[in-house]
Amino acid sequence: MGAINKGKTLLNTPTYAGVAEDFDHTYRAQLLLPVDIWVAAHASQYQRDQKYTPGQAYSASTLVDPEGYINAVLELQRTFIQQLLEEARTP
Repeated sequence: MGAINKGKTLLNTPTYAGVAEDFDHTYRAQLLLPVDIWVAAHASQYQRDQKYTPGQAYSASTLVDPEGYINAVLELQRTFIQQLLEEARTP
């Protein structure tokens, strides 16, 4: 998931030229992916603990959540846009 680390700047002294465009491209590309089952690097990013209980019998359907995936990407995209707006207002 394309989360922006705390303290990272996108416009004002960015890590590298084009970092904002790369984040934008990532979110747009992710929204086009045909996702049904998804997991992420951190359990909290895909609400693993609400979907799976330790000891639960295996079932691939446990992680079927295309709507959750889209919502997660949209929330990251909203955060990205908000940061761009905030940075644009800061000299």
